[in-house]
Amino acid sequence: MADPSYLNAQPGFLNASGRRGPAPPPKSSNPLVRFWNEEIVNPEKQPGNMAIAWGVAVALAGITVIRAVGKDLLVPAF
Repeated sequence: MADPSYLNAQPGFLNASGRRGPAPPPKSSNPLVRFWNEEIVNPEKQPGNMAIAWGVAVALAGITVIRAVGKDLLVPAF
C-alpha cells in the first residue's frame, strides 16, 4: 500500500511557517493613504500609537474636569 498523500506534502504546506504574516497592502500613490497605512494602522507601530492615544485622552479628560469643576482645584487653598 502506498503512503498517504499528506505525508508527501512540502514543508509549510499545511501551516504558514514559510510566510512572515499577511501580505502587505498595495502601495498607494496618495500620500495620505500611504501615511495612514504605514504609520497609523501598521501593527508594528501599534504600541506607540496606543501610548499617544492614552496621553491625548488623559490630557483631554484633565481639561474637561478642570473646566467642569472650576479653576479652584488648580490653586491650593491655604
